Amino acid sequence: MLQEQMKRFVTSLLMIVLVASVVRGEDLEKSRLEMDASSEIVLGRDELNFATKPAYPRLCLMKDGNYILAWQETIPGRSDDNGRYICYALSPDLKTWTPMGRLFSNRKVENVFGQQSERMYSCPEFLNLSDGSLLCVSCFWNLSTYGKIEGRPDNGLALRRSLDNGHSWSEETEIFHGQCWEPFLLEQSDGRIQCYFSEARAWISSANSGTSMVESADGGRTWTPDLNSRPYRVMRKKYWNPAWERYQFTDQMPVGVILDDNGKMAFAMEDVDMGNYSLGIVYSPADGNWEYLQGADAGPEERIDSLSVNATGPYMVKFPTGEVLVTFTRNKGLEWPLIYRIGNSSATSFGPERKAFDRGGWSSACVDSEDTVVLVAPYRGGKLHLARFTLVK
Repeated sequence: MLQEQMKRFVTSLLMIVLVASVVRGEDLEKSRLEMDASSEIVLGRDELNFATKPAYPRLCLMKDGNYILAWQETIPGRSDDNGRYICYALSPDLKTWTPMGRLFSNRKVENVFGQQSERMYSCPEFLNLSDGSLLCVSCFWNLSTYGKIEGRPDNGLALRRSLDNGHSWSEETEIFHGQCWEPFLLEQSDGRIQCYFSEARAWISSANSGTSMVESADGGRTWTPDLNSRPYRVMRKKYWNPAWERYQFTDQMPVGVILDDNGKMAFAMEDVDMGNYSLGIVYSPADGNWEYLQGADAGPEERIDSLSVNATGPYMVKFPTGEVLVTFTRNKGLEWPLIYRIGNSSATSFGPERKAFDRGGWSSACVDSEDTVVLVAPYRGGKLHLARFTLVK
């Protein structure tokens, strides 16, 4: 009798452990994304009216059920894909698109030295707010003063708001002054809006200088710290640069998700160490309140370094069922494919690498149902590649 009771107890315990493991998402070997072939589309000049090569696409499902897609159009004659201005388009079904023109338009300005120069825009990002409005943020930059500390007012972040699902927009509001790239927006449960970005203090570092943040307590109308102050520095890793004989910071291109009701967050990061790129995962404190970094501080300590190597351009989303999806581009070889990994609800354990598209680059993901996500990435010949995928567990 005692032996039979012990057997039932052990069996029950094993079942509890198995169920807990599944709930935590630790058995992720079989999880994958399955493309809906009927949704796949390559968007070119005919569909989106490109003037130059598109890069850095960002897709958002709006409150009215329609989609908005933004991208930067690159600068003729430059070898990089940095943007000159931001364009966007609307679609009811991901198939039929209406180009809407420029959302952030380049223009001639006078720089801090009184010289004529050009303000350009890169790296758009959207956020649906709980009040029903839509935000779009973009970094602006000025090539003539980008590498100079005096040039901080010529570079920064600009914000626009739409109250009608992307059909019209407010005037630009500048929310940060300083050299930066790759902004990302989050709305916290208490209504605070946070804008994370790669802070690029180019006068002290040839690379990015970690991730910083500004935030708003009034729906994005005013922001702290103010334009003349340094931002909150929240995530950065230190590495030694032997060529410069000094330490530099990395942790850039931040894209994050809120993990639980307490406000804890996880961010996918692009890390660079002497030209070698990798994917890192960085976690906020349990309550979501950052310990601001000072001086040469690095942190936070809770992180996964080199989750994937030879990885660049990360993006992260969370399914309503809890799974966390991270995408990135493999930056070695000829094709540079778009790769993904599926993680558990705490983003602490991830399944194997799988390929989504043959070609990646700066790309993004948009969850549009309980178990579907739309991926969009640059494609050969100056086009964009888009498809819907179903999460299969």
